[in-house]
Amino acid sequence: MKKKIQSIINLVKEHLHIVLYFYFWLGIFIGGLVAPKERVEMLNSDLIEEGWHLSMLSLILIVPVFVIYYLRLKKKKNQD
Repeated sequence: MKKKIQSIINLVKEHLHIVLYFYFWLGIFIGGLVAPKERVEMLNSDLIEEGWHLSMLSLILIVPVFVIYYLRLKKKKNQD
């Protein structure tokens, strides 16, 4: 039981930052899908004219971070 708790603590220590980052961008992605037209117009943006544009922008910004994170983990695992 103590080993399981320690492994959970280590998992949180090592990956909490990426989980929080993902949670933030997931919220923007979902928010963009359900955003009413009036709220999107309040952004006064030429790039984001509909809610799904915000969702796609969030994907463009988050995917490279996860690729880099995955490659870093893979490299770290290979070194061990």
